[in-house]
Amino acid sequence: MKIVTLTLVAILYLAVNSSAAELKGTVKSTAGKPLAEVFIYPNRSLNDIAETDDNGFFSLPRHSRVIFFRRAGFRPLTKIVDESTTSLDVVLEEATATEWLIPSCSSTRDSEKRVGFSLRLSTTKEGTVHEGSDIDYSYFSIGYGPKENRVWLKGIGQGSYATLGVPPEEWVLHAKEFTERSYRSGKAEGADMRGRSVDGTYWRYIGRFGESVEYSGLTEEQAAFFDRIIDKACMKQ
Repeated sequence: MKIVTLTLVAILYLAVNSSAAELKGTVKSTAGKPLAEVFIYPNRSLNDIAETDDNGFFSLPRHSRVIFFRRAGFRPLTKIVDESTTSLDVVLEEATATEWLIPSCSSTRDSEKRVGFSLRLSTTKEGTVHEGSDIDYSYFSIGYGPKENRVWLKGIGQGSYATLGVPPEEWVLHAKEFTERSYRSGKAEGADMRGRSVDGTYWRYIGRFGESVEYSGLTEEQAAFFDRIIDKACMKQ
């Protein structure tokens, strides 16, 4: 009995340590220049965020399968790696070729009611809007479809720790395909990611530290409805 118990303990110990392998690597530009101040999210925990040094070097004591790389002026990058990976060299592309430039709300002539925080979204007659707040953050949701089968576009913000600006890892892991680009308006910059899951449903995540807008598990028609709302967004300066 003792031998079986010790064997199980040994197996669990090896499993934990193999999934918590230290990961080291570098981040460079497409021109081969080391990039400092690249923020690295090895998971969705505020405690585990890392940053590259002046030589573009980073070290993560542990990581999950999805790792997010973020730096102002560069296209966001999401990598799927094996949990036992110990070395990773990354290249970031400049954002200019794919960046989404969001207009300032003060310059738009759109008189429709808008919801959101710094990122403002127009509501429509087809949408149902809910707004509220919790202890340390505020939220909103825009519903679409009949009550018995309504789907939601959700936003959260006005709280430093409300969101880290990266989507749930399972969305990426279960994606048949996904794309990512940065968005910018004035000094505000974040990531816009969207994907199609293996089950054929769609998701989208727009976010930065402290604010995000998202939907998931939608049909192509439902996703298109919310995309029209998102793509007409303006930024409150």
